[in-house]
Amino acid sequence: MRLGTVLTTLLCLFLVTAAPGQSRRMEDIEIEGTGEAPGLDIETWVKGEELTLATGRTHIVFFWSIQSQVSRAAFEPLTELQETYIDEGLKVIAITNDDVEQVERFVKRHDGEMGFTVAVDRRSSTQKAWQQLLENRDDITGLSFVVGNNGRLQIYGHPLAPGYEDYLARIVSGRFDATLEREALPRLEAARRARKTKTFRMAFRHYDDVIELDHKVFAETALERFEMMLVDMQDPEEAYTYAREKLMGEYFANDAGALGMLAEKIATDPDIPADDRDLDVALEAALAMMQIESDRDPKACAKVALVRYHRGELEQAVDLQKRAYFMARPKRKAGYKRVLEAYQEAAERVERVGG
Repeated sequence: MRLGTVLTTLLCLFLVTAAPGQSRRMEDIEIEGTGEAPGLDIETWVKGEELTLATGRTHIVFFWSIQSQVSRAAFEPLTELQETYIDEGLKVIAITNDDVEQVERFVKRHDGEMGFTVAVDRRSSTQKAWQQLLENRDDITGLSFVVGNNGRLQIYGHPLAPGYEDYLARIVSGRFDATLEREALPRLEAARRARKTKTFRMAFRHYDDVIELDHKVFAETALERFEMMLVDMQDPEEAYTYAREKLMGEYFANDAGALGMLAEKIATDPDIPADDRDLDVALEAALAMMQIESDRDPKACAKVALVRYHRGELEQAVDLQKRAYFMARPKRKAGYKRVLEAYQEAAERVERVGG
């Protein structure tokens, strides 16, 4: 099993380019067979508990060396990613071939910079196994391999590479599968060509073929199909019937994240004419998200707040966003606070005008 061509810049940009939901192609992904990740053969777990690459969670396997400035530059972003996605079950495992005693001393000195699991490889066996995934590469120091919750290798690169966290967020949420996206690409391109030439019947067929591969991975494709109906075909009645019956009623019925994406698209997508925004449907989707996640989930509260804001229900939007802010993890509070302040300012303007 091998991966194809590697971009060999200093920070080792991703092998992948873009997923089907984006504008660039992703044909450089070369994951053959099942794409299953190798295991780990560890001599000593220096920091953190002993781990295996068990399915059901996302892992970042990072190869580093005390002497490598490129790999040490990844400590801060990896620590931030571990903290950011801890609730989603992400585990970062940093593996080195350096001497155990040296590593223990190093970790003790730099413990605050290394907020992740640290391990020493057993006679380089783990590094050799992972290195075999790459063609024409005799050193993988500084590379991190992201393994999805299905146990399959998805992407690799330096954690400072552009777009790294965007891909990681999709993998953690179960919305990226390199093998499926490679399989879907020809049909997705055909759907977009048909949409561009207004051959809508053909576009429907190709879009539906892609969506059926995996409703969660291709949730954005389903939203693209919805947008085609609403914007290109100018058929809001059919578009919202599709949204209610197929998206909310079937594809996204148990997918809180996708329901939130639908609500946000209807409320904020600049391509949707104002007269075609059905904010009732947007609110239904946001409330369905909250029902799945509970009213104590900051993301769900924020999504309902967003729709309330665009419906002009500013007091409710402020209350919900305030609740989201107080419930959010410390690392994420700043983003919630910025939105809360915007809602509060809007509410104050309306009050001044009304007064």
